[in-house]
Amino acid sequence: MHWPDQNTSHELPPYLDKLNPAQKEAAMQTDGPVMIIAGAGSGKTRVLTFRMAFLLHKGAEPFNILALTFTNKAAKEMIERVRDLLPGAGDGIWNGTFHSIGNRILRRHPEGVGFREGFSIMDREDSEDMIASVLAKDGVVTTNKRFPKAGVLSDIFSYSINTGSPISKVLAEKYRYFIPLAADIERVQGQYEARKKEANSMDFDDLLSKTLELFLTNPDIAARYQEQFCHILVDEYQDTNHAQYILVRELTGSLEDGTPPAELCVVGDADQSIYGFRGATIRNILQFELDYPNATTVLLEQNYRSTQNILNAANAVIT
Repeated sequence: MHWPDQNTSHELPPYLDKLNPAQKEAAMQTDGPVMIIAGAGSGKTRVLTFRMAFLLHKGAEPFNILALTFTNKAAKEMIERVRDLLPGAGDGIWNGTFHSIGNRILRRHPEGVGFREGFSIMDREDSEDMIASVLAKDGVVTTNKRFPKAGVLSDIFSYSINTGSPISKVLAEKYRYFIPLAADIERVQGQYEARKKEANSMDFDDLLSKTLELFLTNPDIAARYQEQFCHILVDEYQDTNHAQYILVRELTGSLEDGTPPAELCVVGDADQSIYGFRGATIRNILQFELDYPNATTVLLEQNYRSTQNILNAANAVIT
């Protein structure tokens, strides 16, 4: 659903004059899905900031804007810049990492995924300890030197969740040594999931997977957030994994013809993907225009950070 503009002024805000033509186009293109291809140093954070300010200028309510980032630092920086442009106007924007936004939603609806209010979030060490406890208590044969330790199992489970791949496929692709143990590893994962619910504790990956599960199994809750988030911005889209990709699709309420009712804007550069170890795939950005056939693509090609010699050398390495 698109909320109508409440600002009837046709006058553009003066801060847009600080942008180059491509940046201005990216900031002001609010008609349908937008993909901004932004190389290093081309001002993508600046564009996202100005885009949020422009949405507010047009009359969007802050709580109708969702900005998804990969670091808390980036999230904080964007909101601070919005407030610099429009003092006080950024209050109420939903802004944060995928995991922090997932946590915020799950805190409101823990029962929707079988947890209770006040669930705790385990760090990596806590997660490995719980997996080790499952191995010890439930009689899995770990004396076999081939059976993966808790830390490796944690990696396997995490990669499976983030890529949407079954354990057998993860083992075939990344842990061939453990292929004969696939059934036992799947059993451990099931017991680990049960143990987390008993303890009312989630691990880091649950903040994504349980949010997605919440939407897929509770259409009424999904519809509530689809109605709220009329404008969705995703930073570093090249670093999204399968779980994050599906979550964005659910949040936008994408229609079968690929046209989302929310105004979706993603920013990324296929040459800058760094989260492959978490299942990130540049496929998401490369096929954006297939997912959204009516999308507008804007290229930010002017670099403000490096000299041309450095850019030439970097491009040669990438090639």
